Amino acid sequence: IMLNVMYEIPTRKEITKCVITKDVIEKKEEPILVTEDRKKSETA
Repeated sequence: IMLNVMYEIPTRKEITKCVITKDVIEKKEEPILVTEDRKKSETA
């Protein structure tokens, strides 16, 4: 489940959060990667 993400996240400094939902586990959906830019726009 986390194999691709565990290698991708350390190389992408803008990612601040990785959200694993029920769909990621059960339906093999992609996890939600929250970036620094998105986090700033959500708080503004």
